[in-house]
Amino acid sequence: MDSREYLQQIKRFDSIVKSKIEQQKRVQNMLCQTEIYPMQDKLVELDRKLNNEIKQLYETKNKIESAINAVSNTDLRLLLTLRYLNSKTWPEIAAEMRYSVAWLHKLHNRAFCELKNILKRR
Repeated sequence: MDSREYLQQIKRFDSIVKSKIEQQKRVQNMLCQTEIYPMQDKLVELDRKLNNEIKQLYETKNKIESAINAVSNTDLRLLLTLRYLNSKTWPEIAAEMRYSVAWLHKLHNRAFCELKNILKRR
């Protein structure tokens, strides 16, 4: 997996977690409403599965944050944080960092190179 793919995992993180939590709430409500034991067992298993999936998503997010935090250049680290952890747009990042969008794209490529080296070492 290259550094771009690695960071793309986090793009939809919040939406996926929210979806899993909603699924989990529905399962828990169904569990409270059913008295059919085989169905309860299936619902308990589904609840456990959702818990594990949510836990894995958070572990992935933590690994990505750790990799971003290992980037030594503060501008590159800030750029990756704003773009991938804070889901900011290029114009928003440009305004915050006081760089042009074109320059941010160049920095972004540098950040990917550094991140790629970090990921190789791990």
